[in-house]
Amino acid sequence: RGLYGFKHEIAREVIYASILRRARVSLHARIAAALEAGSEGEMQGLFDMLAYHYRQCGDTDMSLKYSLLAAERHQRSGSLAEALILYSSAERDIKKTGEGSGYEETLPEIWEGMWSCARIIEPDTAIYALTRLAAYNKKKGHRESEWFTQLRLVNLFSQKGRFKKAIEVFREVYREVKDKSLWRAVAFTAVAYTYTYLGKPKISLKYLEKARPAFNKDEHRFFLGANYITTLAALVWMADIHKSLAWYKKTRSICEEGDNMDIALMADIWLGYVHYLAGKPTRARQIFKACEEAYKKMGRLNGGLAYIKMQSVIYFESIYMGQTKVARKELQMFIEFSRRFRIKGSDALGLLYRAWILISEDRHREAVGLLEKAVSGLRKGIANRLPYAINALAAAYLKLGSMDRALSLIEEGHSWNLKNGNKDQLIWSWRIKGDIATNMGQLDKAYVYINNALGLSRSLGMSPHVAWSFTSLAHLFDKKGDVEKAEILYKRACRMWMGMSNPYQAERVGTWLGM
Repeated sequence: RGLYGFKHEIAREVIYASILRRARVSLHARIAAALEAGSEGEMQGLFDMLAYHYRQCGDTDMSLKYSLLAAERHQRSGSLAEALILYSSAERDIKKTGEGSGYEETLPEIWEGMWSCARIIEPDTAIYALTRLAAYNKKKGHRESEWFTQLRLVNLFSQKGRFKKAIEVFREVYREVKDKSLWRAVAFTAVAYTYTYLGKPKISLKYLEKARPAFNKDEHRFFLGANYITTLAALVWMADIHKSLAWYKKTRSICEEGDNMDIALMADIWLGYVHYLAGKPTRARQIFKACEEAYKKMGRLNGGLAYIKMQSVIYFESIYMGQTKVARKELQMFIEFSRRFRIKGSDALGLLYRAWILISEDRHREAVGLLEKAVSGLRKGIANRLPYAINALAAAYLKLGSMDRALSLIEEGHSWNLKNGNKDQLIWSWRIKGDIATNMGQLDKAYVYINNALGLSRSLGMSPHVAWSFTSLAHLFDKKGDVEKAEILYKRACRMWMGMSNPYQAERVGTWLGM
């Protein structure tokens, strides 16, 4: 009960090792029996201890029983790290017993638990669990269970940047389920996630819309939750703020406490992203802070959620807010995480993120070298960031006065965004096209391009882009010689930035006003 303890862990280990094995086994068995006898019906808090003591005394039946009960308890409370440790311990216990021991039938439950805990936050572990489960289901001839397992692997391969493998598995399953409405819908939902990562949210949304009618909220809550969170992600990548907020509410409403805590937290991270897009950085930071507190108890398993948050913070705190210290801190964590989990394509992402920080410090020549490499790498991998890299590279060349290179890049970026639906980057490309035209003296074209950016920004509720568009229009009128109109627009942009709690951007506009 905490009345006695060891001052040093080493002392405990030495004394424990000095007890004969037979005596240790007997002591563990007696402790387990005493805990059970003295619990008076309040067993839940003792599941972990009971699992440990029964394991140490070699009682596999009771060890497995309490390991699984403890894992389920931790999982329901959101303590996914503890739950995964217990599921993994149970799997090791079964492996030690060897084939034919009768415990193999418990393995599917264990692998399901491992996947459920790790599916978003530690994809390597989840892939391991589902690979084992798929082989088991195939061996047993459980076709539907095998399809479900394979389609979950589609999502995991996408998280790891293994897009070819993800689409390969999808096509393999789709050939078998295309005439089965429910499983066809599950397959569409799985591959939609892949296309979102590939930077093609329009395709993703088509698959998701086709899938939803097959899902019943009562019977298919998990499938519907996966569909909703993927829809939300695709809409965020499209920068459709109004629809994103609506789908955030739908996603949150379907997430039950415990089992879907990871999906709920992912939805919250996307909500923070949306608030940055809308020019509400204070609210976005509050949401991210709350997410950090929520997934701290996941321990080492907070990875995938933190990974999404890191990338969001790097983008907005560098390009939008000019907070390079914050961005650099997140970049270092991103690099460490990418190495740890071996995310395919993360090197190119790292180059892009370093370049964003350099751009916010007006170090455009250094940024160009990184961005050229990033664009090359992103064409082959995590393509949802490709338009960001192309637009950033075009803007850097514009700052350096390389108009021809800037123009060729922005035309490519513009075409990508028109085709695939990333409206945030489409606005950037319209405005950069306008700035290039202004610098080249093509003022009529510039006016059309910048007004397209302004109109789209307003319709989507993206205040930062509205302010940037006012600045670009001010440059244009300055070039025309209409200093009065330019000054009005500069001041308007400056007021907007201050209203968005963004002194960094306000100060940059102020330099044009001589403030």
